[in-house]
Amino acid sequence: MKENKSNLRAILSGNWAQLKDVTDSMIVDSLTKRINEKKAQIIASINEAAEHKTGGTLCGKVNRKVIDGKPHFPISDADHGRNALARVAQTAKHDWWDGTKEELVAAVKKAVKAKFPSIDKDKE
Repeated sequence: MKENKSNLRAILSGNWAQLKDVTDSMIVDSLTKRINEKKAQIIASINEAAEHKTGGTLCGKVNRKVIDGKPHFPISDADHGRNALARVAQTAKHDWWDGTKEELVAAVKKAVKAKFPSIDKDKE
């Protein structure tokens, strides 16, 4: 039992010279455990980084072109949808949008049409 613990410590530390009576399955199990731990750390750091890089919301949906991380043009009801259509055209360039004005207008129109098909966007 004591020998198995010392072998396990040698495996985990990567000190292969100290191994005694180690089976292949012990090595595989140990390495698999280390790989899974490292994988979990990497995934956690990627998720954390993604939370900071994810754009804000446009019409209630996350959009990477929204660079300030804030919500823009909420469309919780039809009145807000109509308002979003009217407001999106009022400004020549939004400093929080990483794209052209045409792309922004198209994205807002698409979101409003998807959520409120009864709104005739061409009349707004």
